[in-house]
Amino acid sequence: MATNVDYLKQRIRGGLLTCGMCSELYKFPKILPCLHSFCLECLESRVAKSCGTLCCPECSVDIRVPKNGVGGFRTNTPLLGLLDYVKTVRSIGTGSESECDGCHTPGAIARCTECSQNLCRNCSIAHRNLKVTKGHQLIPLKRYVTSSDIELPQPSVYCLTHPQNVVEVYCNTCKIPVCMACTAVDHRVPEHEHKYLDEAVDNERDILQKMITNVKPLKTSYNAGIKMVSEELENLREAYADVQEAIDRHTLDIIQRIQEKQEKVKSELRAVVKGKSQVLRIQLDELTTQKCVLDSVESFYETITRYASPAQYLSTHAMVGRRVNGLLANKLDTVPGENSYLQFRPDKVLKQGIGRIETTSVIGGRSSVSGLKKNVKIDDELTVKVIPRDRHGNEIKARDFVQVAVKDPRNNIQMTDLTAKKSGGCSGNIRFQYDGEYEVSIRVCKQDLRGSPCTIIAAPPSGTVRKFGQEGAKAGEYNNPWKVNVDGGRLQIADHLNSRIQVLDWNGRCRKIIDCRQFKSPFKPVDVAVLPGGCYVMTDLKAVVVCDEDSRVISTFGKAENIDPRGVAVTKEGNVLVTDWNAHCVHRYTGLGEHLAAYGSEGSSRGQFQRPVSPVVNSKNEIIVSDMGNRRVQVLSPTGEFLLIFATVCSGVGEVEVPRGIDVDVNDNVYVCDTNGRVVKFAKDGTFLMEIGLGMFSKPTYIAVSKDGSNRIAVTELGKSHFKVMYL
Repeated sequence: MATNVDYLKQRIRGGLLTCGMCSELYKFPKILPCLHSFCLECLESRVAKSCGTLCCPECSVDIRVPKNGVGGFRTNTPLLGLLDYVKTVRSIGTGSESECDGCHTPGAIARCTECSQNLCRNCSIAHRNLKVTKGHQLIPLKRYVTSSDIELPQPSVYCLTHPQNVVEVYCNTCKIPVCMACTAVDHRVPEHEHKYLDEAVDNERDILQKMITNVKPLKTSYNAGIKMVSEELENLREAYADVQEAIDRHTLDIIQRIQEKQEKVKSELRAVVKGKSQVLRIQLDELTTQKCVLDSVESFYETITRYASPAQYLSTHAMVGRRVNGLLANKLDTVPGENSYLQFRPDKVLKQGIGRIETTSVIGGRSSVSGLKKNVKIDDELTVKVIPRDRHGNEIKARDFVQVAVKDPRNNIQMTDLTAKKSGGCSGNIRFQYDGEYEVSIRVCKQDLRGSPCTIIAAPPSGTVRKFGQEGAKAGEYNNPWKVNVDGGRLQIADHLNSRIQVLDWNGRCRKIIDCRQFKSPFKPVDVAVLPGGCYVMTDLKAVVVCDEDSRVISTFGKAENIDPRGVAVTKEGNVLVTDWNAHCVHRYTGLGEHLAAYGSEGSSRGQFQRPVSPVVNSKNEIIVSDMGNRRVQVLSPTGEFLLIFATVCSGVGEVEVPRGIDVDVNDNVYVCDTNGRVVKFAKDGTFLMEIGLGMFSKPTYIAVSKDGSNRIAVTELGKSHFKVMYL
């Protein structure tokens, strides 16, 4: 397997080949079930000292020692080849002559990359003349240790059943690599399915890649948890210092009489802080340990992915899979298990000492809130009920520790008064005077409740239409806008003649501009979509461009297929769909522009197109295309097979005359712009549902449907320098 030598040298300097126990180069490395590797001798010494038990020195996981001793652990074969390379490099670096692996005399001058042997001049000549080895590649030793573009060979993997045989095929039934002798005895066909190693490793690598991808959010969650717990611990330290200072100030006034009472209160404070700190420290240690485990899994995965041969990879991938599944099945709680709330309440009359420590066991992440909605109408009033709870989920009476803040669309912030309820918890009312987005923040002891802050959208009455923008080049102004798209609650509009993409909220306020004038070639966008990583993919009648939010071009594609691009959409897996105006088809690309497939051809039969305009993808990853030339809408499967036709040519109820832009809502209902002045809504099976906006739109061309439950559509109109938002 090819190895980037420069990268390898960096990893070696970073300790890739160094045993964590002896701090020296590995001597016959063994892999523990937790995926950490150590020298065989180091493990034997550690087991001997601990009377037969073993605890991983890296992650402190208890390991069951095999019956045949630590030698029974799997050998880390990917590292053996790298160790051989390092030893050769060091031998050359010291100026000493390397020993020939053929005749065992000094004077090796070349390296056989197939046999992993250093050879002298005579053995090199013999190696080239032997029938079985004359095709092997011999590399001068100096080039072998200095070049950055050679392939580093890896030791062969031998069959567990026949140790003298090298594994050559993969038994897909038993999920292990085997030798040819095994295929005739224990792994015979047809009971067992065989694959070549290169074929099998590609499939297993994809499976393991997906598993590693699934574990990355868990690592992100742990990082966030570590940060939150650390911040809470720091807040606790600060609160402790503040309260201690308050106690000192109050005590100094009467220091001569109440020194004993002062110490009593401080002792109480220390006990409270100790209890809170203990909970937070234990949680922090657990999160830190698990994060370290995740790091080691990723590191091991990277090592076998970069350096392991197919046989080596297949020998270890199952261990990684089991480890990942274990981590996913035992996720830790990242909500801080304690709060940092501490207050000193002085007793000014000194009846029962100098005062008391006020604290609570309420946890924001465990407390609950009810009554909130994502969408309301203007002048609606919501009653919000908050139930404070401790880390065990038990209800706590703590109204004074709860704060509800509401920021309205005009950026005014109002605190909501709360009333204690006999049934438990506390409640308050929130009134929505204006349309737009409200940010509601609910905190308990300075900790956000789960889901806080949240956004509530207040909408005007159904049927209300609002127009945004005018002709111009300023933010919020347009010059022949084409496609309108929605992603992440924001609208993206292809401002065609202004050569830019405007990112806006639903109230028409411009939040960001993607300036296509910064591209090397002139670019006037007609359609836009957003890739999973946040980059923008757009078309301009000539090519397809992917750029980041800073208008930096990442890739340009489509010219190789000589396409005439129009609409663009992104599938669930991040592929890019582009309609081709002249080729009458839909192209499928990766996010970086690799062409994967083309669906359809010119014609009017099922699965054929005449001037396809807009593609869109529903929740099933099905592809819906406005087939404008055929005056219909077609639905294709995720792999491009024909499924359905609807909205055929006509201007009657339930049919469209000239379909242009399309979009789907959260229920996969399809909205089609008909340039005869209306939007037609269909069910996902093509059944006509209703007409929208008749008489309110002139010639609607493109549409974006809200996905947040706010029942809004944004529509651009042919030849107009604005867009409209309609509340359904």
